[in-house]
Parts: sequence; structure tokens; C-alpha cells
Amino acid sequence: MLLQDILKTLRNRNGFTQEKIAQKLFISTQAVSKWENGSSVPSIDNLLALSDLYGISLDELVQGSPFFQKSLTSLEVNTI
Repeated sequence: MLLQDILKTLRNRNGFTQEKIAQKLFISTQAVSKWENGSSVPSIDNLLALSDLYGISLDELVQGSPFFQKSLTSLEVNTI
């Protein structure tokens, strides 16, 4: 599942409007809308705030998003 879908699902599941999320995070409603339509991604600070708000870990919040996933085999390892 894409991050934008995760954010929208969690918001709806918890009965929040985009405006309520914006108020709780001290951001604009437009920012929440952009996250949910995929035109931008929340900052790490906002991801942490969202994970606290929804009572889930940061890993749980972003795990379904390919934007944040990288397998260990795809990471470049520097050896000395």
C-alpha cells in the first residue's frame, strides 16, 4: 500500500477530517491533502507526529510505502 493510501485510511479509520489532522499537527489542510493525493510526502517530524496520533510505530506507518522501503541487498555497503 502506498503511503498516501495508508495516511488516508488511518485518518478515515480514526474519524478525522483533513482539517482536524492539520489542526493537530499545526500545518495547512492543503499539506494533508497533498500527502493523501501523493503530490508530497510528510517530513520526518510530521511522520513521527502522525505515528503518535494514530498510536502506531513509525515502521508500521511507512512500511507499506515503497517510497520508504529499501531492501538490505539494495543498500550500498562500504567496506574498509
